[in-house]
Amino acid sequence: MSNPILHADRACKDIPLDVFFPPSRQVRRVQQAQVICAGCPVRRQCAEWAAPLVEVQDLIDCVIAGVQVPIYHTSAKYQARRKAAVAELQDIAAGRDAVEAGTEAA
Repeated sequence: MSNPILHADRACKDIPLDVFFPPSRQVRRVQQAQVICAGCPVRRQCAEWAAPLVEVQDLIDCVIAGVQVPIYHTSAKYQARRKAAVAELQDIAAGRDAVEAGTEAA
């Protein structure tokens, strides 16, 4: 599982990195990053790469593979959000996500 930054055909290739590190309370900026990721041809590989990093909190406070990863915090609320983000990334990596299945809710 290689770093997605190495994929020449990634949707984020010409997008500034700060787009994927929006303040989590700025919903429109988070959604902008999620839209870019939704159509990415290497989204599954990105999710596979990111899931273990999110799990150990080496990757925080960003949008990756269309998943909003929470900030680092020790509270149960944030730990639950992190675990949910890991599960969503694992689903995307396995091809079980709503976007690829064409079942995303409007």
